[in-house]
Amino acid sequence: MDSRCDVRCVECDDSVVIEFVYTIDTTSQRSFHFKRDKNETLRQTFARIALNINKSLKKKTKTKSKTTAQTDADAVDIHLISDGVSVSQDSANTHVWKSGQTLVVGVNRYNVFVNAPTVKWMRLLKVLMSSFKIYPIISLEFCSLNECQYYWFRESIQTINSTVVEMGTDKQTKQTAKDSENSDWVLVGEGFYYETTSDDIGSKLKVVCHPLNGRQCEAISENPIEANPGLCPFEERTMFCQNAVNFGSFRIVSYNILANIYADQDYTRTVLFPYCPPYALAIDYRKQLLLKEITGYKADIYCLQEVDKLVFDADLKPIMSSLYEINSKPKYESIFSEKGNTGEGLAAFVNTSKFEILSAETVCLSQELQTNPIFAQLLSDISVNEKLLDRLMARYSVIQCILCMSLEDNNRAILLGNTHLYFHPDADHIRLIQSYIYVKYIENKIKILSKKRPELKVSPILCGDYNSCPEFGVFQLMTTDSDETIDGIDMHHSLSLDSACGQPVYTNYTPGFSGCLDYIFFDTNQLEVSEVIPMPSHEQVVQNMGLPSIVFPSDHLALISVLKWKTC
Repeated sequence: MDSRCDVRCVECDDSVVIEFVYTIDTTSQRSFHFKRDKNETLRQTFARIALNINKSLKKKTKTKSKTTAQTDADAVDIHLISDGVSVSQDSANTHVWKSGQTLVVGVNRYNVFVNAPTVKWMRLLKVLMSSFKIYPIISLEFCSLNECQYYWFRESIQTINSTVVEMGTDKQTKQTAKDSENSDWVLVGEGFYYETTSDDIGSKLKVVCHPLNGRQCEAISENPIEANPGLCPFEERTMFCQNAVNFGSFRIVSYNILANIYADQDYTRTVLFPYCPPYALAIDYRKQLLLKEITGYKADIYCLQEVDKLVFDADLKPIMSSLYEINSKPKYESIFSEKGNTGEGLAAFVNTSKFEILSAETVCLSQELQTNPIFAQLLSDISVNEKLLDRLMARYSVIQCILCMSLEDNNRAILLGNTHLYFHPDADHIRLIQSYIYVKYIENKIKILSKKRPELKVSPILCGDYNSCPEFGVFQLMTTDSDETIDGIDMHHSLSLDSACGQPVYTNYTPGFSGCLDYIFFDTNQLEVSEVIPMPSHEQVVQNMGLPSIVFPSDHLALISVLKWKTC
């Protein structure tokens, strides 16, 4: 019978990996995985393969005499055929393996696939709830997520009929599968994600991923589907976002989603958020709420802060790329910027049907102060205060600077900023200087663009968690024409900015602190606010003492606004 042999052979690896399933007899098979040196000859590699198969055959024939078993094992013959000719076994692995060859191992024949699309590993979240989108955490090689097909099964106590579906280029029959507990499975959905229902409660889920022209892989949930926590307050907010905004408008979100590297600490669980059940602080729980909330806002621009790099790569980027596709193109283009080496940072998602990203960069504020000539005088003034300079230089706060051209009017563009400023309670003077570097950098970019692209009307939008309340200098610097001064250093800019969501009573709430720390500052010359999505009620926020909770996945609240271009 013909089957497949997968070979992985890449320049950056000194080894070649060979995988196939060996049929011992009509009732038993065994998977083999060999990792051999690239420079090893086929003869040496085949000798190792034969040796391992011999061992399997000996175990299978242990009821026979030792002599008989050895004779059966020695009968295994291995050779590689290319274009009908047996390949010389004196050739090295690195030169001989090619797709389309045939590997013969005893009576087994295998079609060779070199560097075929591969699922390296795949798993499901530990906590799965009804009425949420479930998706695989997956690592792929030689393919992308949209080059795979996904099939979802629910555990069933009843035996079900086999289901015939099209998978990749091969029509395969998916028969009732059984896990280690002899559960039956029924097909319930297709696609990268599956939205669970109340019918799934109490049952496990299984996902099968089939890379096109690759070997399929499956993963079974560790735990059955649980009931959800009930209606989350953010679901009421998403009801205001069901429809697309009008032509000439766009919806924008700024949201600190609480990085897991900070949430997953004993200090956080016992001191910062002792009122929040540990399970609700766990990332596998919070991710489901976050993704339902974020995707529910159906925004054209998302600026997120405190995004774990692992969460961006495994969760946010895949989901945002797969939820909606326009002509097979992902709806959102995504950009991640790490804050130093912390493992967390900023993430921006831009609707590709509304905007084209012309450029994107990540800027470290302290490094920019040291190297950009426009800050030479500021650096000189700060250097007088050595302690201030040292404290400022020790911060790795970054900004994202993304130029987005409107696809509705190619003469308009947004210079989008996203940041998360220093958090320490006694450091508003540090945040003031960081904000000044931020806004002056954006201002200078606009001046440069006005010379390079004079036809382009560029409007700045500066999102972020500024860690500063409206009564302090940061808000005043960003929104007024007045100068802000610290240690004799005058700070001012020429941009005309205002807060799209005004000044909420708070965007961060815990029993020990509440205040407005997050803002969407927008260009009042060319943009105006057409809608602000209402914040959750205070009663909803304090129902579980504070943020986060079983229904609020972060200690911050998202800001959502609709902006529109001015016509005059």
